[in-house]
Amino acid sequence: MKETIEECCNNPPKSPIRELLELEPERARFSKLERILETGKVRVTVDIQGKCRFTGMGRSYRIAKCTAAKRALRYLRRLKEQQEKADAKA
Repeated sequence: MKETIEECCNNPPKSPIRELLELEPERARFSKLERILETGKVRVTVDIQGKCRFTGMGRSYRIAKCTAAKRALRYLRRLKEQQEKADAKA
């Protein structure tokens, strides 16, 4: 338990939204929420200008925004890994 606490103190976890905004500060834009009346859920879209658009859904705006940010981060990390592999081969 002590090791976990020390690790969190030395390297505190960041929210996916913060990570995305730090990674793409000028290009990441979150849309206004869209309510889906049939299911009672909320949809939020994050648009990364020049790359892609990702959608998140959840019971609240906060959950939907976090889901959209996680999807965008997953895509950006995979894209970065592929570029690094291509650069290593070249």
